[in-house]
Amino acid sequence: MFYRYFYRYLSVITHPRSSRNFSASSIRPAPNIRINYLVLGLTYKDRPFISTIKQLSDDSVEDFLDTIQKRLEERFRTDCPPGRLQGYRVDIPLSTGRMDTAFTPEESCTDETHMEHVLGLGHYFGALPKNFQPQTKTTIDKVFTKGLPYRSPNPNVLLNTSGVQWEFQASAKLLAVLSTAVEDHYQSFKLGLTDKTTIPTYLYLSGSGTGKSRHASEFHQSVLKSLPEGQTKSELRGRLESAWVFYVTLENGHGLGSNECAQDGMTAIGSRILLQLLGGSLTDILNTYQPPHPETVFQLIAKSEKKDLSQQTIILVVDGLHNLPDDLQFNGTLTELGNLSHGGFRLVCVTSTFRDRIETALKPSRRLRTYLPIEPLNPPTIRDEHGSSIAAFPDKTPLGQLLVRDCGGHGRALEILWNLIKGKDLKSTNLKEIMHDLRAKLTSYYPLVFRVRTEEKEAIVRAAFVHQLLYASDPLSGTGKTPDELCAPGLVWFEEDETATGYGRLKVAYICIWAMANSLRDSILRNWSFDDYSTLLEKVNEAIKPSWEEFKRFNIRFRCLKSQIFENGRLLTLTELHYGANITGDIAFRNRHLTPSKAIYHTDTRTNICNKTQWLVTSLEGTTNMRECQHILQNASSAPYGDAFLCLDSPNSSTPVNEVHQYKLYSGQRNIREAEYQKERQKAASSTDFFILYTTQEHSGNFSLPQNSALVCQDNWDRYYGSFAGRAFIYGSGVGGK
Repeated sequence: MFYRYFYRYLSVITHPRSSRNFSASSIRPAPNIRINYLVLGLTYKDRPFISTIKQLSDDSVEDFLDTIQKRLEERFRTDCPPGRLQGYRVDIPLSTGRMDTAFTPEESCTDETHMEHVLGLGHYFGALPKNFQPQTKTTIDKVFTKGLPYRSPNPNVLLNTSGVQWEFQASAKLLAVLSTAVEDHYQSFKLGLTDKTTIPTYLYLSGSGTGKSRHASEFHQSVLKSLPEGQTKSELRGRLESAWVFYVTLENGHGLGSNECAQDGMTAIGSRILLQLLGGSLTDILNTYQPPHPETVFQLIAKSEKKDLSQQTIILVVDGLHNLPDDLQFNGTLTELGNLSHGGFRLVCVTSTFRDRIETALKPSRRLRTYLPIEPLNPPTIRDEHGSSIAAFPDKTPLGQLLVRDCGGHGRALEILWNLIKGKDLKSTNLKEIMHDLRAKLTSYYPLVFRVRTEEKEAIVRAAFVHQLLYASDPLSGTGKTPDELCAPGLVWFEEDETATGYGRLKVAYICIWAMANSLRDSILRNWSFDDYSTLLEKVNEAIKPSWEEFKRFNIRFRCLKSQIFENGRLLTLTELHYGANITGDIAFRNRHLTPSKAIYHTDTRTNICNKTQWLVTSLEGTTNMRECQHILQNASSAPYGDAFLCLDSPNSSTPVNEVHQYKLYSGQRNIREAEYQKERQKAASSTDFFILYTTQEHSGNFSLPQNSALVCQDNWDRYYGSFAGRAFIYGSGVGGK
């Protein structure tokens, strides 16, 4: 079976010197011919695409088809059997609007035969088609002599997925950034300081499926919401409420067709602004009017509305700028969009998947840019028929919340999950099957995420799992790609560090780690029971009380998993390994890949004179010398010492160092007290050992931790456990974590 996007027909070929049609210029011979071509699939459902190729003019058509075949094989990493690729020549214009069932070789070919016969390309394109009449276009200022009336945009023009029904989540961080940036922008406009260092371009930069288009469609309302409450009748609010708003998308069937690729990006944007005003189809707009510059369109609106354009507030949102075909066009368009914002009080907002590309484009100009954060989604809500806000995922059981958590706040993943479980009772549903379906759909949506080298997958999972601090512009070791490039295809986030400019950490949803795990070499990750939903359903059943022992076992396996993520023998610190926990003091040690087991007898977990040199413990595996630093043991049940322990290979320490864990479930008391913490530490660890307490309580911050101590609690639960926070939540009896 062929991959779905592998195409059977090479359906359209035109001469590039007139991207829309054949022209007289094609009569003149040239050493090279650039040919535009459109590739269609087996059915109308397959995704078509347009591209351009350069070929020697004395090459044959057969040579041309061979070149295309090689391109397709490289693009889709599969072989194209002989005879599958068929070529046709047509006379009609190329555009994305004609990529439909009517656009078939049988209806549009000028030659009665296929292009499989051998002809020189120079001869083949060396004459005008018979009875061809070139289409003439007119400029919009000649057609609309009285101007163009303003027409507000369709609020959902940038959106085409089920998540459009959800209420928009404007994060506090987003509103704070907008509040400051828009106020400063307006003050600069009022003072006439319209310089590139004072007038910003607003940017939403994030990977595929993370909510860029939704944020873009809500940009106007987000700006209004960001204004201080006391400014309900302010001049700025009045301007923004009466602004002309334009939504332009370069996605969802509105990307640049081959007839636009030779144009600059600004006129392509102008054509789509015109589409908002006139309605109809983009194809009709492109075939009827010469592509206008946005400023020309604004002038015609001002003429119709009888407004002073220099005093009119304009909001222009351009979604999917990364879809421009090449860097030159991308850079030029981004620069011109910045210049466009100088014509008055104009807010220009752009979305793209690549931050590095933006930085490269704007670096020479010193253009002020305001980066707008896109946060992972909280569980979404919907407005009912009465205007009340209700949960899109109404199941509030720990397992219901776990399914949502496993999507990692990724919009597309949550949409798929919502469509899979909507209206179903989770207790009587095959959750394992549903989550397998979710994983399969995500793999299909984001093939570029999963069709990478095993080494690259391991590097991504490793960096996300241990919260590795990365510099945004430096390639991640083992991938050759920057965090920006890793995040662009989707499912991987780059969360900027609030204390280190330019640095951040990768975040990967549990469902994505599961999808990657089968091809990883790490045995613990590969053998981890990711599809544990049926088991967890039993644990949250009201008839079965969750066992605290299971939380112990989970954390021991989790610690083993962390040890496997890092290279064996690598020098680490405990703050690196236990990122997210509250830690006082730090210890350097050599990482060792750990094996879990359980002690048969109660074992004193403190370093003392008896176990300083050799520490033999009877475990389920036999006699274990803990000083070899190869094991983590769960203590025997009800031991008056630590719940789990291991020995650290600490070359800089004069005495052995144990890492001791204590797991505590507290009921009826919200905050952990200092006396309780000290009591747990003293019974489990010596003063030189490292002690970490895992508790379902909160830390009010009213006491400091002792030296070489750590705390995992409700306040840092998600940060510590990351993608596995949902499972820790359930194993922690459903009360650990926010």
